[in-house]
Amino acid sequence: MLHEELSKRILILDGAMGTVLQKYSLQSEDFCGAVGCYEILNETRAEIILEVHKKYIEAGADIIETNSFNCNAISLKDYQLENKVYSLAKKSAEIARQAVEESGKKFMFSVLWDLPKKA
Repeated sequence: MLHEELSKRILILDGAMGTVLQKYSLQSEDFCGAVGCYEILNETRAEIILEVHKKYIEAGADIIETNSFNCNAISLKDYQLENKVYSLAKKSAEIARQAVEESGKKFMFSVLWDLPKKA
């Protein structure tokens, strides 16, 4: 399906999640003490993550990326959340899927970035 759509036109990917989230008036409580860990917001403020996805879709994005940029054990260990990798990644996919389905769009990508430290 993706290949077929790409053969017809250029698809537009959404933008940075963390940059947009910095514009919200998030408090320490929103992060459960893990300030700066935007992945925890998948559980604590799912409605904001969904809203950001919807804003990107409204702006013309064809593809929505999950809010899982640093969702790996090494990155989450900095916040003592390494045991939540699976649940946070799963929740990020559920939120992105909801935004895609509600908009009638077809695509979402799961995003995991390079590890910031050596394992």
